[in-house]
Amino acid sequence: MIKEHFKGVVWPRQNLDTPCDVYKYVIIGMLVTDKPLPLADNQVILDGYGAGMAEVIQSIRQSDQSINFSDATNVLLRLKEIGSEEAE
Repeated sequence: MIKEHFKGVVWPRQNLDTPCDVYKYVIIGMLVTDKPLPLADNQVILDGYGAGMAEVIQSIRQSDQSINFSDATNVLLRLKEIGSEEAE
């Protein structure tokens, strides 16, 4: 089985206390694996059916962070500071 670890930050994009038809989340992170994924050599755009992604995000250990991740640039530059380093 492939070993993998996701490190990232999820931002809800609306007031979650107000019911709506579609809930949007911005997800920035990095997936670390012990085997290569069959992807293109340079950039990959994923746009399609995401079976199980909501469950996967919910099942990953969540913690409060003392770091203010105000935007994607800060997240990508500071990934080593997020949570544990067990998969690296």
